[in-house]
Amino acid sequence: MTFVRLTRHAPEAQNATTCAVCGTADARQLTDHLQVGTPGAPQQDAGVCEACGGVINQMADKYGPQVTMVVDQAQTQASEREITVPGAQPSKPEAGESH
Repeated sequence: MTFVRLTRHAPEAQNATTCAVCGTADARQLTDHLQVGTPGAPQQDAGVCEACGGVINQMADKYGPQVTMVVDQAQTQASEREITVPGAQPSKPEAGESH
């Protein structure tokens, strides 16, 4: 399991050029320090902007600092293999409609 540590308003962030989460390049907003990997020997060491750091901090406040997080992408369309009704086809976007 990957360990993520966030330090808010950390001096280490002053050397960052972009936010590791959202990619903003505004150096004035890069206030937080993010370490990802094994505790004591992180594989990634990066700056995080005030907004992204705030979101991570709010998650830890709400669910506890030892929260385990898994991020999945929801499936929004059925594949041909998953359709069980004979003759049914996956819906196709109409002209001008995007999915």
